[in-house]
Amino acid sequence: MIAESAPWKDQLLKDADLIERWAAKARATERGSILIERKVFVSAFAMRKLIECEKVSSDVDGRSVRAERFDLLPGQTLDWWKRHSFWEAFDVKAPSTCSLGVGDLLDIIVHSKVFSECVYAEDDLRVNGFFVTSDRKDKHLWLVPLTAYTDLMRRIGNDYPDFRIVFDDEGKHFSWRGHGEPPVHIAKKMESMASGRIKPKPKEGA
Repeated sequence: MIAESAPWKDQLLKDADLIERWAAKARATERGSILIERKVFVSAFAMRKLIECEKVSSDVDGRSVRAERFDLLPGQTLDWWKRHSFWEAFDVKAPSTCSLGVGDLLDIIVHSKVFSECVYAEDDLRVNGFFVTSDRKDKHLWLVPLTAYTDLMRRIGNDYPDFRIVFDDEGKHFSWRGHGEPPVHIAKKMESMASGRIKPKPKEGA
C-alpha cells in the first residue's frame, strides 16, 4: 500500500532525467550500465505499485508502448546458460513492431530473465533502448525504445488524478481516477452500483 504517492512520482521524474542523461553519453562505462539497469528495474516496480494502489489515472494500465518483438528460434530455449548470449536464441533478423501493454511491460521488466542495453551502432555507444524478456514469457524478446520508457515514467510521475469511488451492498468497491468528468459508461456504472446499495424504506404495514 502506498499512502502518499508524491515522493514516488517525484523520484520517477528525477530518474527519467538521469536515465536519459547517462544514455546520451558517447563512452560506455560499467557505472553507467549499472545505473541505467537499476533505475529501469526500480522504476518498473514503482510504476506497477502506483497502478495497483490506484494512485494514477484509470486508463494508464490500458495504455501501450510501441516496441519490437523477436520470436524464439525453432528448437531453441532460453536456459540459464544462454542468458548472456540471448541473441543466439531469438530471430533478431526478423523483428515485428508491436504494442506492449503498460502492465505487461512492467511485469516483464520486474520478472526479467534478460536485460541488456541497445546502442545505436558499434561506433556510437549511446543507449537508445533495452532488450528484455521475462522468466514467465521467454518465448519472445522485446526491444523497448528508451524514450518510450522514460515518457511513461514522466506520464505516471506527473499524473495526479481526481478520485471517485463507490461501494456496492457487499462492500466491494469500484473506483475511477482521471481528470474532469468520468466517461458516460463509467458514470452510469457507478450510479447503478450506488442505487443498488441504497434500498427504499419499506412502508409501514407492508
